[in-house]
Amino acid sequence: MQKLNHKSYLSLSKNSKSAELDDFNNKVLTLHDGTLLKLFPKKKLLSYTAILSCAKRFAYNAKKLEKLGIPCPKIIQVYRIPSIKYDAVHYQPIAGRSLRKIYKCDTEQHDYLTDKLLNFINHIQTHGVYFHSINLANIILTTESEFGLNDVLDVKFTWKVLNNWLPETDNRYIVNINKEQDRNLLKSSFFCIDSSFDEKKQKKRFNRLKKTTFSIANKNNNTLYLEKILKYDITVEPILNYQFVRFLHTFGKGEGSLDTFRILKNEDKYFFEKIYYSRSIELKNTLFFYKKIKKTNKNKFYPEIIEKIPGKNIEIIIFEKIKHIKTNNNKILLKNALSCIKQLESIPSKKTNYKISALRHYQKSIEFCNKNNLSTDPILSACNIAEALPSFFAHADLNLNNISSNGVIYDWDSSGYYPAGYDLAGIICETELYNSTDIVKFIENHYDTRNLRANTKDLTISTLFLAFLMISGRKTKEKTLLYKKLETYIVNKINYSK
Repeated sequence: MQKLNHKSYLSLSKNSKSAELDDFNNKVLTLHDGTLLKLFPKKKLLSYTAILSCAKRFAYNAKKLEKLGIPCPKIIQVYRIPSIKYDAVHYQPIAGRSLRKIYKCDTEQHDYLTDKLLNFINHIQTHGVYFHSINLANIILTTESEFGLNDVLDVKFTWKVLNNWLPETDNRYIVNINKEQDRNLLKSSFFCIDSSFDEKKQKKRFNRLKKTTFSIANKNNNTLYLEKILKYDITVEPILNYQFVRFLHTFGKGEGSLDTFRILKNEDKYFFEKIYYSRSIELKNTLFFYKKIKKTNKNKFYPEIIEKIPGKNIEIIIFEKIKHIKTNNNKILLKNALSCIKQLESIPSKKTNYKISALRHYQKSIEFCNKNNLSTDPILSACNIAEALPSFFAHADLNLNNISSNGVIYDWDSSGYYPAGYDLAGIICETELYNSTDIVKFIENHYDTRNLRANTKDLTISTLFLAFLMISGRKTKEKTLLYKKLETYIVNKINYSK
């Protein structure tokens, strides 16, 4: 961030025009050369934005989107302007027209643009990019007929692929439209418009509910627990067909679901209740898995969904209760995990252009190599190979708590399409199989009997690479060991030159 004195600021903003006004006066200035200067008021000392200013976050998000190949503003400079108590980001805007203007002027293109917008959302979520609300003025149709993001301040990035369910929803996607005119423009399209568009407010309410119900469950007060649930969402129908048995002693930590669960009973059968935030990624992932697996696999290795009780803000899912028999035996854990991975291969893979190189795990692993005097060349080669492979459906959280010794796999909240070998890499780390001298042979044997639209060599490299990324940098010995195995395999198999 560069300091800009008042004289330089006046010189920079000379003959500028106000492109957007808000409560802070001139928020966005169009400069004489066509570039934009976006101004952010400097926050109080004790705030998150005082540490990472809005201007810095805007620039960081833009650069990360650029790495992912998503059209966005080109950052010129980030400024701190003490004289007016503002921070600013100077950038070149995307060349093109905003979607709002196009929707207003060209009604004949509505259906085409809506489909294209859905594809764009699908595309960016493939890369783990998420934004809470859609403002059509900030989505630009570029001169190359691509969609881009103009205002990137509130963009979020995650390791997970977020678009699993999108192609399965008949071109209907629940979006949060934060402008009345935008909601009106899209009413004739394929969208389900969520009237409670203040997503942040709803999430805060849900998080308060999580804390309240957690405390109530600890006191074993089922009556008060139900009272809080029904008060939070009056559209949810009371659960009358089930008798309360007890609260489950195992508490969850999912962001999109309550941290407490109930065991219910109907006649002589027992059930497991889980309550999700209705717009959570965890709920969508879970429902997507159950829809996919029933089409492709007849072998049941998961608890069935018995009933779904939808509401406006929460959705209650009733699962069949299958006893979870935990095991500390790594052989049993590995056997059941491999069986799960094999079953998931019945769900077709797909090309997602997953950008592993833009993820935090990758950047941390590169830092680990530099810190420990390890060449990054094998990592770069492995990353290119892994990114070129199709993505495969994965549970993405195979661990001791989710794998029962009877072969049942629980908790599909994180499931979806991930880079090839993701689950196998995860269970290798979970069971510390990387210490085995036969780890490479084990991975090769796992893939040799499969027909996965990829060769064994590339799949093995991808799995070793992902396992290397997953291991914490604090485990220097283990991470270095995996690095050496990956490096040796690349040298031997693809004639990689050090």
